[in-house]
Amino acid sequence: AILINVSRGGLVDDDALLAALRERRILAAGLDTHSREPLGSDSPFCALDNAVLTDHTAYYTREGVEELKIKSAKN
Repeated sequence: AILINVSRGGLVDDDALLAALRERRILAAGLDTHSREPLGSDSPFCALDNAVLTDHTAYYTREGVEELKIKSAKN
């Protein structure tokens, strides 16, 4: 399994995910949000080779930025 979280960091149990990634019970994780933010370079997730970490930047595509601008203007 591969876990991808682009929702809220608190939805994932960090300790359980770290154990699962270290033991390879989960193949990989892609995390755009974290339970503690900002995620420091001392985070144990940073030492893993099977975790991709993007601090709220996974949306950053031309389409994503355009949608963000439109939603901001409407609000």
